[in-house]
Amino acid sequence: MKKILHIFNSLLIVLASLFILNIYQTKDYQNLQDIEAGKGQTTKFYITNSSVSTTDHLSFLSSIKEKYRVSILRTDMEDGVIRKSILLHSDTFPASVFPDIKTIDFSDGFYANFATGNPKQKQTLPSFYYLNKLKITSLEEYYKNKDRTVNGNYTIVSENTYDVASIIKELSDFYQISPAMLSTPGGSEATSIVNRYLIIFSIVLAILALVVAVLTIYDTISKIKEIGVMKMMGLSDLRIMVSRAKVDLLFLIAAMILTNTYFSLSLQTAPDNFYFHLLLSQLSILCFYLFLQVLVYLIVGNLSISKLLKNFADFKIGTFIMYGLKAITLLICSLILVSMSVTFQQLKQDRETEIAWSPYSNYLTLENYRLTTLGEADFSSGGTQGMRELRSLFSMLEKNENAFYIHYEKIEKGQKFYDYDETIHFTADDSYNIMTINSNYLSELGLTVDGQTNSERLFLVPIKYKNTNIQEAIRHLLYNRYHRQEQEKLDVTSIKTKIIYYNENINIFSFDKEHRQINNPIFTVLTGENMLFHEEQFLGNVGALNNPIKIPYRETLGEAIETNISSQSKYLIPKFTILKDILAGNVNVQEIALVFVSFILLLVTGIELFVSLALSGIIFHSNKSNLMIKKLLGFTFVDRYRKHFYSFTILYLIGLLSLLIYSRSHLVLILFGGLILVDTLFTMFNIKKLENQNALQILKGE
Repeated sequence: MKKILHIFNSLLIVLASLFILNIYQTKDYQNLQDIEAGKGQTTKFYITNSSVSTTDHLSFLSSIKEKYRVSILRTDMEDGVIRKSILLHSDTFPASVFPDIKTIDFSDGFYANFATGNPKQKQTLPSFYYLNKLKITSLEEYYKNKDRTVNGNYTIVSENTYDVASIIKELSDFYQISPAMLSTPGGSEATSIVNRYLIIFSIVLAILALVVAVLTIYDTISKIKEIGVMKMMGLSDLRIMVSRAKVDLLFLIAAMILTNTYFSLSLQTAPDNFYFHLLLSQLSILCFYLFLQVLVYLIVGNLSISKLLKNFADFKIGTFIMYGLKAITLLICSLILVSMSVTFQQLKQDRETEIAWSPYSNYLTLENYRLTTLGEADFSSGGTQGMRELRSLFSMLEKNENAFYIHYEKIEKGQKFYDYDETIHFTADDSYNIMTINSNYLSELGLTVDGQTNSERLFLVPIKYKNTNIQEAIRHLLYNRYHRQEQEKLDVTSIKTKIIYYNENINIFSFDKEHRQINNPIFTVLTGENMLFHEEQFLGNVGALNNPIKIPYRETLGEAIETNISSQSKYLIPKFTILKDILAGNVNVQEIALVFVSFILLLVTGIELFVSLALSGIIFHSNKSNLMIKKLLGFTFVDRYRKHFYSFTILYLIGLLSLLIYSRSHLVLILFGGLILVDTLFTMFNIKKLENQNALQILKGE
C-alpha cells in the first residue's frame, strides 16, 4: 500500500502542475489576442458594415497615424493564428508590446512565434504554448489580399498621450458610424479560462486526493499494532509520524523537482507569475499531505499504553475521520447520480426525438459551418456578410435543388410584442401556430397560390381566424422579424400582407425540438427577395435540428451541393448532413456521456466501499472486547452496533434528501437505494468477518 501511496502522491503533484499549466496556456492565448493592452495609451474601435474601400481606408488611417503620432493595430483570426496587422509609427510605438523584437521593420518580411516555413519570416519569437500562434505583419501587407474588407477590430496605441475624442470623431465622420457603435465590440467571442481539459484535471485531482486521504488513514489503521509496539518501545508520537511520512515526503519533493525541471527545460518562455503559481499549487499538495499527517498524528496520539492493553478501546479520532470521509464520498456519489439523471433524461429525449423524426429524417440540413479567414474577420467585427452569403446560397439551393425553408414558431395567448425601445406594442389575444415556409415546401404540401409577389408577404390562414384581428397579429409578427434599426423607421400599419383563408384540414410535422404534429397552422410564405432580417438569421441556426433549410435527399445531392457551395464560400463553408445522421449522432453523444458518468460513479463507489471497509475495521477494533462479550451474551448484531446504524442512517438520509431536491428520476433513486444496500451489506459482512477472525483471541484474553 505504501508503494501505491508514493505513486498517487507523485501524481497529485503532476496533476496540480498540469492544472496551472492549462490555466496559463489559456491566459497566454488571451494575452496574445490583446497583446497591446496596457502598453502606453490604447483605444479600441470597431468598424462594421462599412463600404469604404481598402485604399481609402489605408490612406485615412495613415493620415490619423501621422497627425496624432499613433500606431493602429488590426486583430484577426486566420486558421487558428492570431494576426496583428500594424500601421506603425516607429517613434511612438511602445517597445513593451513586442519586447523580443529589437526594431520592428516590415519592409521585407513579418514576425511570428512559430516557424511558418516562409522565407520572409524575419524572426521566430519565443512562445509559451506552441498552439497559441501569433503572426505580426504590416497593415499594408494585410490588404494586399483584395478580398479583405475594412470591417474589423482595431486598437490605437502610443507611448504618448493623444486626443481620443478627436480621433473618434474623425473616424465617425469618415466611416459614417456613430461614436457609440465605433466603441461597441462586434461578435467576437471571449475565451473562457474553463475548458474541458481543466474540468478533467479537476475531477481526476479531486478523486485522487480523496483516494490518497483514504489510503493514508487506512494504512495507519492497518498498522496500528506496529505503531503500538513503537509506542511501547518509548518512541514519541512525532517520531513515529516522521518515520512513516519521510519516504512520502521525499517522493513529493522529487516529483516537484522533476516537474519544475521539465517545465524550465521545455518552455521557451513563461508568463509573469507562472512559476510562482506552479510552486504554489505544488505546495498546496504538500500542505494537503501534511494535513493528512496531522490526522495521523492525532490517531497515534490518541493511543496510550493503557488503551493498547485494552485492545485499543475508544478509538474515537479514527472513527470520526473515517465518518467524515464516508460523508464526502456519499455526497460525491449523490452529485454524480444527479448528473447521471440529467444525462439519462437527455438521452431519453434524444431517442424519442429520433423516433418521432424518423418518417421525416430523409432531408439534408445545415449542421454547422466553418468560417473562412474573411468570415472570421467579418464575425469578429459584428458584420453580416456571412449571413448574406448563406442567404445567397439558400436562394441558389432553392432554385437548383428544390430546397425547403421550414421554421415553426408558437405564439401563446397573452404573449407581448415589443418595440425597438422595449415598449409593448401588441399583445396576442389568441394562440397561433406559425409555419414560415417557401413556395417549394408549399408545393410539397399540395397547396398552390396564384399572384404571389415580393412586395407583400403572403399568409395562408385557417378560416376560423377570418373574423378576428388576425391582420394586426401577423403585421406585428413580421415587425418583430425586422432588424432593430429598420424597426425605428417602420410603421407597423405600412407592412404589406396578403391573406388567403383556407378550409382544408392540414396536419404537418413542425420540424422543431418538440417534434409536434401541427393542425391547421398559419403559413407565411417568404421569397428570397422579401426574407426579413431574423428570417435570414434563422438560416444560421446550427447545433440543433431546427435549421430551416431542408433539402429532399437523393444519391447525387452531395455533389450538387458541393458545386453550389464552391461558388458561395467566400465567408463561410457550410456542412450539410442528412437529418437521420444528426439524430443518431445526438443519441450517440449522450450514450458516451452516460458511460463516462457511470464509470466515474463506479470509481467513486469503489472508493466509498473502501472507506466502509476501513470504517468497519475501526468500529470493531476500537471496542472489540466489549463487542465480543455482548455477542457471547446474546446481543443481536443491530443491538451491538446500534449507534453506528444510526450514524449510517443519517448519512444515507442526507444523500437521499439531496437527490429528492435536485433529481426526481426514479432510476436515480433506485440506484442510490442499491448503493445503500450494497454499502450496508458490505459493512456488515466485514464486521462479521472480523468478529469471526478475532473470536478465539478474545476468549483467550488477548
